[in-house]
Amino acid sequence: MVICQGFLTLIVKNETISLKYMNNKILSDVIGETPDVIFCGLAPDKESLMMQHYYANPHDKFWRVLHQFHFTDKQIKTSLDPLERQENYEYLISKNIGLCDNFDELISKVKELKPKVLAFNGKKAAELYLNRAVEYGELKKDKIGKTRVYVLPSTAGSANANWNIRYWRELKTIIKK
Repeated sequence: MVICQGFLTLIVKNETISLKYMNNKILSDVIGETPDVIFCGLAPDKESLMMQHYYANPHDKFWRVLHQFHFTDKQIKTSLDPLERQENYEYLISKNIGLCDNFDELISKVKELKPKVLAFNGKKAAELYLNRAVEYGELKKDKIGKTRVYVLPSTAGSANANWNIRYWRELKTIIKK
């Protein structure tokens, strides 16, 4: 079965894969026991839901930016292969990077795991979560225990007008401390 989603064409051998995941509106958390940073986005797009892989849209810069700023030392590629996806996620966990898009569980995860930073990938995600307008950068009044809260320009291709690498560079500096 061939499924077309925008510019992305996926060839799926088992059509139940696409139907099963498209009904799910969130992805499973990818968080180890000692994350330095947990990235939280607004909501997965159709490609990400179908592939069950965070930031799967080919126009999203997330994986390239993580590599560019040395959060990772290899370029992660999204994959339909569950084994490859699991290897990608295990690699992220080994680098103390977490991914979460479930707002209902986010605060409890942060309180439990105490990462250095909770980083919102996009202003809209932060505004929805905090229920108020925010600016890019660190939100000094919004710490969760000792966890700092940081708002990044979204890596989504549709958000290119607000793109600024400065905040990603600053985030990397904060995490290194």
